[in-house]
Amino acid sequence: MNNRIFRVFTAMFIAVGFMTSCSMDDTADDALPRLKVDKNRVEIIRDGNLSNGNPATVNVTANKGYNVTSDSDWLSVEKPTGQGWATLTILAQPNNSGAVREGHLTVTSASLSETITVKQTLALNTDDGKEAGFVYFYDDFEWCVGGTDAIADKAAGDARNIYTWDYKGNGFTDPLPTFQKSYDDLNSNAKTVYTMKGFIKFDKTNTITAIAIKDNGIEPGKTSNVKVSFKGARHGSDKIQIVVGIEGDGTIEGGETAGSRMVSQVLPITSDSYTWSEVSVNISGVSSNTKIIIGDVTYVKDNINNQGTFRWYLDDLKIERIGI
Repeated sequence: MNNRIFRVFTAMFIAVGFMTSCSMDDTADDALPRLKVDKNRVEIIRDGNLSNGNPATVNVTANKGYNVTSDSDWLSVEKPTGQGWATLTILAQPNNSGAVREGHLTVTSASLSETITVKQTLALNTDDGKEAGFVYFYDDFEWCVGGTDAIADKAAGDARNIYTWDYKGNGFTDPLPTFQKSYDDLNSNAKTVYTMKGFIKFDKTNTITAIAIKDNGIEPGKTSNVKVSFKGARHGSDKIQIVVGIEGDGTIEGGETAGSRMVSQVLPITSDSYTWSEVSVNISGVSSNTKIIIGDVTYVKDNINNQGTFRWYLDDLKIERIGI
């Protein structure tokens, strides 16, 4: 597609999007005013940002235009007037008052109004300041030995139980110490972790587990926004539903709360047998206290063993810095 055609299609897309979000009837002189603000309460830290280091924002939709006023001289927004849909960045001066303070932003549109309460604490910015792409943790699983390559062979092949197989007797270095140095097996009594050739396998019929990364690489006292990525594959036609969960600090993009954990949506691992899928989850506000968990949703979210087969493979597990 040449540049001229691309520009035409882009212009058409923008025009259609504008008409969809703000129709002619909605902007007509006799249209009723509409005002929507997506947050009515925001908490920021001493330097005026969110606790993860990102600017605080609110989304406003106002077909008759909007105006934002503040009751505090330390508090304002980047775009105090506008029309249609807008993302407003909250601007707050550093809190050197010695106390938590609260201000209010009032968004008005014609006869409508919404109030946003902004609480500014004395907490310091803990963001570690790493560049995007900085790798906190990576495991290529080359220490997984003794088994066959089920993905290349498109067949189950040989999987070696990391707890019970005689690696030394078969001429291999025992991989269990390496595994236990990096991971907690959350259902270790089941002994359902296996090594293949250069990657790892989990679970057996009617028995599943999940792993937690012991050290996510974040400096103590600091936080970061990260992407957890890996390759996953299903064993045969097993009904796997792999997720990432966290305990402790952080928020998973698109995640949901499940008891003491937050759990991601089910990751899009292909239904094709013995085929790698590259998947990832974004997590903001991760600290050294954040436990990152990977496994089937029935165990990560509900902490139960489902009846059936949930065997799967994992490789190239990485935690890297991103901007959210």
